[in-house]
Amino acid sequence: MYKYYNNNPFGRNVSDCSIRAIALATEHSWDSTYKELSDYARRQGITFSETEFIDDYLS
Repeated sequence: MYKYYNNNPFGRNVSDCSIRAIALATEHSWDSTYKELSDYARRQGITFSETEFIDDYLS
């Protein structure tokens, strides 16, 4: 079931759907999810836009 959910702290409609989806699923804030994903991506040497990044993170 589709549910519109935008917890971007500024209400912006930007390419942050992965962050919003993970924040919703984990019941964490957008900010904390962004920070966690950003830290993980930096440690892995990969960017948010890479599909395998999300797969690796979710594993």
